[in-house]
Amino acid sequence: MVDSFSDLVSNEDLQNKATLLSELSPLMEQAYHERQIIPNLRSDSKDVDLNSVIAIPLLIKDEVLGIIQLDRTNQVGFTFNDIELINGFAIQLSIALNYLQQKILSNYLQQHIDQLRTVEEISQSILSNLDRESLLNSAISLLHQNFGFSKVNILIVRGDDKKVLKKIGISSDGIEPEKTYYYETDNGPVAWCISHLEPIAINDLHLQNKFPVSDFENNNRSELVLPLLHGNIFIGVLDLCSKTANAFEPKTIKIYQLLAENIAVAIRNANLYRSEQMRRLISDRLRDVVGSLSTDLSLDDALQRILNEIEKFFPWDASAIWMTDFTSKETGIGQFTSLYRLAAVRIKENTTGETDQIYSFETNDLFDQYIQNTADANDLLSSYPWITEIVNAKTIGLRNSNSAYEPLGANLGFKSEYSAIGAPLIINDQLVGIIDLVHHLPDQYDGESISMAKAFANYASIAIENIRLYTVAHDQAWITTVLLQVAEATQSITNLDELLETVAGMLPGLIGVDACMLFLWDQSYETFFSRASNGFDDEQLARLNAWDIYPGSVIAFEKMKQSRSPVILNTDTISDEIESQVFPNYDLEKDLLILFPLITQNCLCGAILIDFTNSSLDINSSQEVWDEKYTLIQGVTHQAAIAIENLQLVKSQEEEAYISVALLQVAQAIVSLNQLDEILVVSHAEMDG
Repeated sequence: MVDSFSDLVSNEDLQNKATLLSELSPLMEQAYHERQIIPNLRSDSKDVDLNSVIAIPLLIKDEVLGIIQLDRTNQVGFTFNDIELINGFAIQLSIALNYLQQKILSNYLQQHIDQLRTVEEISQSILSNLDRESLLNSAISLLHQNFGFSKVNILIVRGDDKKVLKKIGISSDGIEPEKTYYYETDNGPVAWCISHLEPIAINDLHLQNKFPVSDFENNNRSELVLPLLHGNIFIGVLDLCSKTANAFEPKTIKIYQLLAENIAVAIRNANLYRSEQMRRLISDRLRDVVGSLSTDLSLDDALQRILNEIEKFFPWDASAIWMTDFTSKETGIGQFTSLYRLAAVRIKENTTGETDQIYSFETNDLFDQYIQNTADANDLLSSYPWITEIVNAKTIGLRNSNSAYEPLGANLGFKSEYSAIGAPLIINDQLVGIIDLVHHLPDQYDGESISMAKAFANYASIAIENIRLYTVAHDQAWITTVLLQVAEATQSITNLDELLETVAGMLPGLIGVDACMLFLWDQSYETFFSRASNGFDDEQLARLNAWDIYPGSVIAFEKMKQSRSPVILNTDTISDEIESQVFPNYDLEKDLLILFPLITQNCLCGAILIDFTNSSLDINSSQEVWDEKYTLIQGVTHQAAIAIENLQLVKSQEEEAYISVALLQVAQAIVSLNQLDEILVVSHAEMDG
């Protein structure tokens, strides 16, 4: 007796008629359709030739559980008694099979219920956990323990492009160290799932040809990869591995899909909670920075404090803030400044560079190195396209190994795969600056970093704007007070020399320079004469006092007379002869000396030469700083010019009055004289008197 359908009997898809009928012999097919033994022998059959092949259906309430076909090849065919006996056996077998199927179904349903209960318990556990790291560890541990998977991995997206993910896994050896997964270098099921955002099940890796066997973990036979989605937002991937084949049936896959949905929701909630916590913490920290504003805190000091705060939230080797200079080079004193200036920079004491050698790098050295690079200092955007992308898009920028260099990494000599994150500082939809952080290791910044940087940049922008407004208001009040003091000091002076000495003595201290010299314009001779100075050494003072400034001799003075605006002393405005004679100890390409006009009502009355060489100001200082100093200098020079003009006017009026009195006395003395000789003698005597 041959049972040719033993596999079908134990298959839950036995009732699939298409499958059943395609595998039946004609005799068995007839038995299936007629629900009786084929051929059907009657008890009174007189046939001599008994059938040697019969098909017996296994029935339970007219439901076919299977079919038995019996062949008798070496004996006479089946008799009626044989068939009766076989029919009784078939009935008993049908009952046994039905019981077995019911038991299997019951066990399957119970297993299904247990799995659903486990999914519910895991979901409740992770959905109530708002600590993302704890949540991920709990999820992979519970899946590994409750479902017996050989390995469980959860991959969380870093950034918005799905190219780099953070991988957290567990196996029989315990929780594995966190790894970085690169989507573009993988051709396995995980990469397929990320590309298509659909689940994929491999129930026997040796029977599939879609992926190379090398893409699977050792000793694993089956694998299920599910996307973690929250609506249209891609969160990551759930990767389940088993050492047994056919571990993932269609119905169980639906259970794991439900679990994946809950894991995605839990991770999303934890991300939102962490982002909100970071926003609050960042807000509190920056509120402390803004609250510490005082007359002693400059904008540069505030920017350094902001860098100090952001470094507490991110991995970093160096950080910097570039601020926007809105003033063009045609205004102010006319010096060239770039659109973006390096306003603040910090660097760790030890940093790893291109050669993996750890070395020290002073912050001031980095600042100087950046400033000395003409391309960096004057054209940040054209030199570093990565910065340009942030400026144009006004969004957070992440740097990876394929990105262009940015300024900090370039100047520090980092390898090409180093990490960087840049955040635009925006006020009223206007870009006011950029915060830049770098780290020598790759993949240090992710999607969470983007959220944190965005929150930090928002609060930092407000803080910087408040500081700038506070600084402007404070500076304006200070300038007004200083100019009032200058006006009061100059108005009480009645002697021109005393006035010039007073202005020369006050000016260096007001604007933070070491030396200055005042020149007066003599209209009758059309030349400038040095009249007062402060801060120059004796040798330099002697050279300046001996400087002959006559019409057309000094380009700087001629240019100042024509433009009525400040002029920088350099090789374009000072001849080589004058430079060697008057300024032998200066390098006019680096040392900064500026000639400011003294003007009242568009009338030139003199000039002030200010030496900025040893001050905190130089050609690379920001336009904003220069404008502040220029406003103060312009106010002082205007007050000085008015006072000089008033004293010169008083002196002129006194001289005119003296001449008038003298002429009146002469007229009175000679009015009664008739002789010319007498008139001349008396006039001479009056003039001598």
